[in-house]
Amino acid sequence: MSDFLSADICFSVDEAIKKIEKNKYDLIITDIRMPEKSGIDLILYLRKKSYMGKIIVMSAYSNEIDIKKIRSFGILEIISKPFKLDWFIKKLKAILSEDEENLVNFDSIDLLTVLQIINIERKSLIIKVNCKGQEGFIYTKNGEIIQAEFMNYEGKDALMELIQRKNADISLIGYKNQKIKTTIKTPFNELILTIVKNMDEQINKNNNKEKFEEEKKEGKMFDEFFKEMETISGFVAAGIYDGSGKILKSISTSRDITFERVGKHAIKLYKAAREVCEKMGIGTTNFIETHTENFTFVHTCIVPGKAAMGVLLKKNVNIGIVRFHMKKFVEALQPQF
Repeated sequence: MSDFLSADICFSVDEAIKKIEKNKYDLIITDIRMPEKSGIDLILYLRKKSYMGKIIVMSAYSNEIDIKKIRSFGILEIISKPFKLDWFIKKLKAILSEDEENLVNFDSIDLLTVLQIINIERKSLIIKVNCKGQEGFIYTKNGEIIQAEFMNYEGKDALMELIQRKNADISLIGYKNQKIKTTIKTPFNELILTIVKNMDEQINKNNNKEKFEEEKKEGKMFDEFFKEMETISGFVAAGIYDGSGKILKSISTSRDITFERVGKHAIKLYKAAREVCEKMGIGTTNFIETHTENFTFVHTCIVPGKAAMGVLLKKNVNIGIVRFHMKKFVEALQPQF
């Protein structure tokens, strides 16, 4: 191989790190399973140093599924042992002749990736995670996660908090006769699937909330409600307002009715009715129906103190349909407030 490259050989991760600190390498080849520190430790060191070269990881896995799983992380070139030397030399030439294709994407080497490799390796380790000065710990036994600690969280809650932290500093520590209590008994794959699902749901929830806030500013969120109200015979006006009575959006079929004025008074009416119901000992109210000589006004809470909706109608109207539509939209809007 000397006709096209020069190489250094190391017998431990610590020795490799010392050489990497002194020299620049275009390609680093490591085994994952080694005495004392493992290839994972070396990969984490390269991640901290923002290594810009290429990496080959050698593995003695007999399970092709495990090899595919590690490849799916998108960060490593995996070579399964044993292999023939001639084949290996051709492989090195091919990798070194490629421009960027085998550069490591260190953005993909996050805590979740590290945990998956540890699980495949069936390692018993303490993973120390430093999140901007706040330290957390994850404990594994034979690759299974048995405990996690972070801030005031413990167990699965701590694990989820740590996995969600971006750009954390990750390091591996061996056990030194520590007695670790087991608070996590869920099998690894089931545990990770649940956490990833919860994270996706939280991301979607946050995205929906941001979308809702944007649509709320533009008034688009309430358009469907107003369209349905307008189809009801005897409809006059409707509005959605915050806890102070400020109108978020309103619509009216009459020039004489200004819902901006109705909103403030509707909040007063609601508070008074709530107080009376409490004094009567019949609980709290969230729905008010008021009849005057010519009109019926209906008010319902979306979230007490945060948002409500009101509908003004002519006196002789099918109030049941109005209640149905209002209840439906309250249920749809509640999670957003």
